[in-house]
Amino acid sequence: MALAASPGNAMTFDKHTNEELATAEDQFDRLEVRGEDLSREEILSLYSGPLPPPRLLKEYDDVYPGLAKEIVTMVSAQSSHRQALEKAIVIGDGRRAWAGICCAFALALVSIVGGVYAIERGNKVSGTIIGTGAMAGLVSVFIYGTSIRKSKPRQD
Repeated sequence: MALAASPGNAMTFDKHTNEELATAEDQFDRLEVRGEDLSREEILSLYSGPLPPPRLLKEYDDVYPGLAKEIVTMVSAQSSHRQALEKAIVIGDGRRAWAGICCAFALALVSIVGGVYAIERGNKVSGTIIGTGAMAGLVSVFIYGTSIRKSKPRQD
């Protein structure tokens, strides 16, 4: 912890813990008791987001010329990378959805054709069960999907 306190100077803290703050406050109080002219300044600065505020970028640039530009470039590259990943995920989800629909259609078609074939070959009970089961499966999936879409709010 860096601590500086003297008459006419502000007390400053770098990295500190609660114990260090308590110690610093005790030292400040002792200096005050001696009647020395002291002032205390506490600054809390918060920001949220990928970029620091412009004032802080300027301070970075003052310490290391060109650093602010590097930070902005880095954030821009990271944002482009994240957007590319999100796009790939959306495209992949769409492809998987279509593959699932195509597989379900093929399975249902094979089941219905198999049921009709079984009925034509004289196995009416088994053909009816196969064909009805395939149709019931298609209808139940359609009803389930429709109810899910109605219950979830759209996230546009």
